[in-house]
Amino acid sequence: LPETLQGIIAARLDGLSSDEKSFMADGAVVGKVFWTAALGRTDVDATATLHSLERKGFVRRQRRSSVEGQTELAFAHALVRDVAYGQIPRADRALKHRRVAEWIESLGRPEDHAEMLAYHWGSALELARASGSDDTELADSARLALRSAGDRAFALNSFAVAAAQYEDALALWPEDDPGRPDLLFRYARALHWAYDENRQEAALETARDELLAAGDRDGGAEAEALLARLFWDRGQGDQVEEHIGRAKELVGDSVSASSARVLAMSARFLAISSDSQEALHLARAALAIADELGLDELRAHALTTVGMSKRDLGDSSGLGDMEHGLEVALAIDSPVAATTVNNLAVYATIDGDLPRSEELYHEAMRLAERYGDRSSIRFIRGNLIWIDFMRGRWDEALSSADAFIAECQGGSPHTMEWMARAIRGDVLDGRGAHDRALADHRRAVELSHETGDSIQDVMAGALLAATLCMRGELEQAATLLAEAIPAVRQYGAHGMLVSVAPYARKLGLADELRAAVDASPHSKVWAEIIVRQLDDDFVAAAELFVAMGNPTLEARQRLFAGELLVDRGAYAEGEAELDKALAFYRPVAATYYVERAESALARAQRESA
Repeated sequence: LPETLQGIIAARLDGLSSDEKSFMADGAVVGKVFWTAALGRTDVDATATLHSLERKGFVRRQRRSSVEGQTELAFAHALVRDVAYGQIPRADRALKHRRVAEWIESLGRPEDHAEMLAYHWGSALELARASGSDDTELADSARLALRSAGDRAFALNSFAVAAAQYEDALALWPEDDPGRPDLLFRYARALHWAYDENRQEAALETARDELLAAGDRDGGAEAEALLARLFWDRGQGDQVEEHIGRAKELVGDSVSASSARVLAMSARFLAISSDSQEALHLARAALAIADELGLDELRAHALTTVGMSKRDLGDSSGLGDMEHGLEVALAIDSPVAATTVNNLAVYATIDGDLPRSEELYHEAMRLAERYGDRSSIRFIRGNLIWIDFMRGRWDEALSSADAFIAECQGGSPHTMEWMARAIRGDVLDGRGAHDRALADHRRAVELSHETGDSIQDVMAGALLAATLCMRGELEQAATLLAEAIPAVRQYGAHGMLVSVAPYARKLGLADELRAAVDASPHSKVWAEIIVRQLDDDFVAAAELFVAMGNPTLEARQRLFAGELLVDRGAYAEGEAELDKALAFYRPVAATYYVERAESALARAQRESA
């Protein structure tokens, strides 16, 4: 405080009676708000002093007390509390903090007061050490209180706060104490869910090693599973497989919360990479354990994976499982809700409903922000780049892609970088920066390979193939499409294929692609679009994109349709399609496509004259 202001307040406090000074000092130790019982006084004993301090404007009585049966008071100004606290000798402060902590413990329900207990026991310990007093008993109380405060913060999804509390507890925890490995894991887990990129990997490895050294295979397995999730976030598929394999080996056939978490996480990785049958098997096993042990958050997670796997296997009832998982997650206020809504958005895209998909992505983002789930926030940001591009917001998509890629290049790799690069490549292609676009598409393919995700490989490869076709580099494009076709037959006609399908005949692969699409187990809307493209019926394909709410790909079909109609001498019809394409491409500054459309229009006008 400024010395003059501090002096004024101190002078006012010095003018109080000894009982009033004691009352103020004891209250200042409790905090801005305090209770008579916390001061070691009854309401009757404190009445006269309290009335006097109220008249003098130092404290005020609260209308309602947060502690049943206790009068609650508050300092009239935080500065008054600060000066009163500063006047207490250190040794006395330590004793007073201890008494407050003991009073809080007497209230019961320690989980509700965990943070306050950690503060007061920690303050008592710090002050006792500063004054040279014996701190052994205080250290024990402080470390246990800090661990409980970390548990409470973690339960409330305040992961960074939890990590800080656990870190302070570790500083007080004896190296040889048998509870230390578990505390190390709690700390590492909090760092993981707080998305602490600088510390979580080392912390998880340390916790895993300490847990296994102590014979805790379940705890070690959970640490391995979180390492797998960390590397999945980073798009390093080989590391994911290595760590989740170790985790499954450690839990074996045990029935425990740890085994359920490992099975659930393993199932989710498999579901995302479209090994749906095995994912369904593991998710159901995790769900059975979660039901048996009453683990609602794991129930929500496993139900979502069951639903994803069933949908990918062509069972429409999977949507109901996912919605049930969402209900469970919302009921317990779990971050799983954000990931479930994100996955529902993916299936809305597969079903060809982009407005609904966009709505769900934004709801997923809202939930992730509410829960402080930074991992999901980043993943959803990647998906929203694609949504912005397909919905016609090219500037927003480009800006978001630039920012996302810069983060990845700045030392924070992420599995969605391939998507950001692929979309940036498409925007750059449309705006005539073909060399930069090709570089982005090639890098997207490299990154998709690193993730180990077959679907991402198909999508990134299809977009690169389309870019190569635009440049006339047909041999490599044909190789990429040929590699994608078996995956189409197995996993479905995913959306990115519509970019290369118009070139399939030129690449000599139209029949093979048609057969693969016909055999595709799902993705019916996208399959129909690809069939229309293979039939050169680009007008019908465009109308399907209108229904989908996808103006970017609609415009591309209008351009293809217009050019083809002009080639066939249907000039009026071709001009109509080209005009529709230009109505989209001009506002988004797609100069390459504008030039193509204007060239085709000029040709139509010349030849029809």
